Amino acid sequence: MTDWKFFKSNKAVLTVCSVLIIVLFIGVFLENSALISVSKLAVIPAFVGLYFIRRSYMPNFFFLILLCLFFAELFNTFSSNHGLLNLSRAFNLTGFVLLLSILMSKLKSIKFEGVVTVYLLVVFIINGYFVYSLFDSVKGEITNNLDMVYFLGKGGLSLFLGLISFAVYLSRETTRSIIFLVMTLAFLFSDVLNFICNYYLYYSGFEFVGGVLKIAALFFLMRYIYTHRSTNVRQKKEQSVLLNRSANSGEIKMQIN
Repeated sequence: MTDWKFFKSNKAVLTVCSVLIIVLFIGVFLENSALISVSKLAVIPAFVGLYFIRRSYMPNFFFLILLCLFFAELFNTFSSNHGLLNLSRAFNLTGFVLLLSILMSKLKSIKFEGVVTVYLLVVFIINGYFVYSLFDSVKGEITNNLDMVYFLGKGGLSLFLGLISFAVYLSRETTRSIIFLVMTLAFLFSDVLNFICNYYLYYSGFEFVGGVLKIAALFFLMRYIYTHRSTNVRQKKEQSVLLNRSANSGEIKMQIN
């Protein structure tokens, strides 16, 4: 529970989230693309700044993920330029591939047994059918082959990421697995709403909720990074204590002999 102390009690986090959501709401309500872009672009720099208030170091791998997601959002603001839009999508896909690689290392520890296997299979079929139905309803609106490739790639990555994170949660049920699962679901539903607004039916409420979910997803990503650092420190302390105990017990045995 100590891992949650900073993000639960620090008023700066709540203030930043509130300001970003308010700016997003005003931008959507006024149909002001500049305010919407500012609210989305400011999320990662604001959260990273708050992170470094309490931490002096962030693993390079996580910093690379945040960098990819930030550049994806940055270049997406120039969506009228197809070259920059494609660059944004490339950064977005790279960020999700890196997120997926975090879970790939945990696959060996997942036990696919009995009810868990059936449950995961049912979840995969339902989500797969949902993605297919969504794609089937809007494929006529997608005339660009690159758009098609991006949708299929992002949809497949999001679906697989959600499935694996859910499997890790079922097999471990730790704080970090819950955080990662919630983050994945927030990203997934944010992308779905964004896709609906872009290719099916634009509704300001969908854009606002999608933006809020994106902020929530990035918040939980920062929480995951924060707990990752805390977990490593705690594990090192526990290993140090165990080594000291074993060394002390060895010395006692030698003295007895």
